[in-house]
Amino acid sequence: MSEIRFPEGFLWGGAIAANQAEGGYNVDGKGLSSSDCTTRGSKTKPRMVTYQLPSGEIKAEPMFGLNAPDGAKFGCFEGYDYPSHNAIDFYHHFKEDIALFGEMGFKTFRLSINWARIFPTGMEEEPNEAGLKFYDNLIDEIIKDGMEPVITMSHYDIPLNLVVNYGGFANKKMIDFFVKYAKTLVERYKGKVKYWVVCNQVNLIPIVQFGSLGIYNDQAENMEELMYQALHNQFVAGAIALREIREIDPEAKYGTMIADGTMYPASCKPEDVVLTMKQNRLNNYFFCDVQLRGAYPTY
Repeated sequence: MSEIRFPEGFLWGGAIAANQAEGGYNVDGKGLSSSDCTTRGSKTKPRMVTYQLPSGEIKAEPMFGLNAPDGAKFGCFEGYDYPSHNAIDFYHHFKEDIALFGEMGFKTFRLSINWARIFPTGMEEEPNEAGLKFYDNLIDEIIKDGMEPVITMSHYDIPLNLVVNYGGFANKKMIDFFVKYAKTLVERYKGKVKYWVVCNQVNLIPIVQFGSLGIYNDQAENMEELMYQALHNQFVAGAIALREIREIDPEAKYGTMIADGTMYPASCKPEDVVLTMKQNRLNNYFFCDVQLRGAYPTY
């Protein structure tokens, strides 16, 4: 056992996400994102997404199974508690928070960038300089404390305008919006950031489709079809972004993030083994195969 070691250069660290930690949801030019209209939850109460009907009535529905009617306008409203608005106020306290990670001896720090902090509506011609500067300072602090930044470009944070007016990644126009955003990040932080993750836990789309893809259950008659079309658009956006990033920074490493949910057969019976293989392909391998091999698998 004494010979079993982590390889030289192994990155051991911790992680946060912008929507879980930053707060500062409406400061320095930041626009609203999909997470900003998602309420707090608990063991007994699910997280809800809030929206306004054309009649003016405010509604809230569970984010896992959101059935917003046609004409719903997502947003933040009085009387609801939105954890992303304040979180741990990392936006104003990142220096002391990062110092704690450094004290623990971590070699890497994974974080995400809030898309709406860079492009408040997702459609601007020029990025929000205040947002870019915040992440400049944040990345510098991570490096100063001896850690390698690993950055996720999209971690359940889509500019709310792109959800409301475009239908999220169900709309192919999202490809251009995302590629522009990704290029902006790599151009700005080239030389500081080596490791990039496109989207967080892409294989959880059946339960986090609002956060990951910006779509909801009543958006189309065939939601399974819409969900996979939106995922396809997200795959294409990531592939084009990779092509552009390789031109901007050939040294950058660009990958995906999977929520591992590997299944095992209940017995050695062929039907159990085959069913397990199919479920693992559907829940895990399909996403890795597309993003790492650049094509849909034969299965």
